[in-house]
Amino acid sequence: MKKINDEAGKVLQKLSEGLKVGGSRVIDNSKGTFMPVHVEVIGKVDNVAGTGRMIAVAHYYEQNGDLVTDPEMVFVESVGMKGNIAYYPVSFEMGGMKFERSAIIEDGKLTKVNPVLNREHAVFAGKWMKNIKSQQRL
Repeated sequence: MKKINDEAGKVLQKLSEGLKVGGSRVIDNSKGTFMPVHVEVIGKVDNVAGTGRMIAVAHYYEQNGDLVTDPEMVFVESVGMKGNIAYYPVSFEMGGMKFERSAIIEDGKLTKVNPVLNREHAVFAGKWMKNIKSQQRL
């Protein structure tokens, strides 16, 4: 499974810092110039290194009274034995028109990975986190 690049991982770590399962925050340091970033810890998952958080990150806009993702990605966090943290993309959604799952999680365990989608999602996440860092002045 391909992790997101280290710089993107640092941004995701900063976005989700201190959040536990069920916790969330909205970050809007651009005073409305860019879409706020919504971050939520939606669960835990067992992985090789132990148990990590599942983190959803999204931008939303409103259309006809509904919130629409632009985009939303879910990541699995893996904390290594030396305390190093890596993040792996597991899904991507765009505006309800596109939903891709690059990994399957069943009963809190990672069970299946689509390596092609996983790589695509990791590359996209690297670019997206770079944009979030710049837009939100992190």
